[in-house]
Amino acid sequence: GGGGGGGLGLNFGAGGKGGGASRIAGASVAGAPNTGGGGAADGDASNVGGSGVVIIAYPIAAAAGLTVTGGTISDDGTTRYHLFTSSGTFSIS
Repeated sequence: GGGGGGGLGLNFGAGGKGGGASRIAGASVAGAPNTGGGGAADGDASNVGGSGVVIIAYPIAAAAGLTVTGGTISDDGTTRYHLFTSSGTFSIS
């Protein structure tokens, strides 16, 4: 799968491209979920790539006084993480 870009503030790096899948003899196989990996192909039959993952991280202190929602939220005591494995809304108010 591809690597995501990083960033703080309003400037974020672009996510990386998903990796290509290997050809699997006699099968057309979809890419693994939440990896960004490519789908395998057999001859003329191909399949879809895997879905991606988005992680938004920021220092907890930087969001003092703000309400930040979206995704599955966790933190390590100094940094807060919002994990998205499907479509969702990231909101700051």
